[in-house]
Amino acid sequence: FKVDYLALCREHDLKPATADDDKLVVLIAAFLGSARLIDNLPFPLNRITD
Repeated sequence: FKVDYLALCREHDLKPATADDDKLVVLIAAFLGSARLIDNLPFPLNRITD
């Protein structure tokens, strides 16, 4: 198993996430033997405010 890339991006345009973003997606690609696996996972943040 070898990770090709792992990125945390903004959900709406897939640009790199910033500290101000709350709707995110994790993008990952990896090799398992000769097969390349690609997936994404929604990663919403729930901010705590005072």
